[in-house]
Amino acid sequence: ICRLLRKWLDEGKQPVPISVNLSRAHLRRPDFLAEFRSVCQRYQIPPQLLEMELTETLVFEDIVMLRRVMEEIHAYGFRCALDDFGSGYSSLNMLKDVPADVLKLDKAFFDQETGNRQRGNAVVESVIEMAKKLNMTTVAEGVEQLRQVEFLRAAKCDMVQGYVFSPPITISAF
Repeated sequence: ICRLLRKWLDEGKQPVPISVNLSRAHLRRPDFLAEFRSVCQRYQIPPQLLEMELTETLVFEDIVMLRRVMEEIHAYGFRCALDDFGSGYSSLNMLKDVPADVLKLDKAFFDQETGNRQRGNAVVESVIEMAKKLNMTTVAEGVEQLRQVEFLRAAKCDMVQGYVFSPPITISAF
């Protein structure tokens, strides 16, 4: 990722931040962020171009440890995202306690095959509004229909990703 970002910067392109998924294995190693920082420095990448992504399920396992990791992520200058929010049993306390920069709304929020669309939309609007009050950028994942994009635009969601725009593509195609 750092090599790719360096290439784009050298070509005069304006790169977008790229998310790096963190796993339980990363969190078990106390020095993993120092290694990430070392690679970032080797390629002379502004750290804010790397977004460390943690899933909602990781948050529930050990909130104290996760807060410490997120504070380290910020100390190194990286951004921090909470991925898959709403995929499980999301807790509003978690949002209060976890200093993430980005809240990624799980595609389950947009599955209109089950449940009441009006109620679902009210929940999404409230989560987006709450995230804004917590200074979090919002990203809707797994969006597949234009009507969902229109709703999310009206709800003031910051970013939308999903098949409605493109399936996953190679770096060269991007």
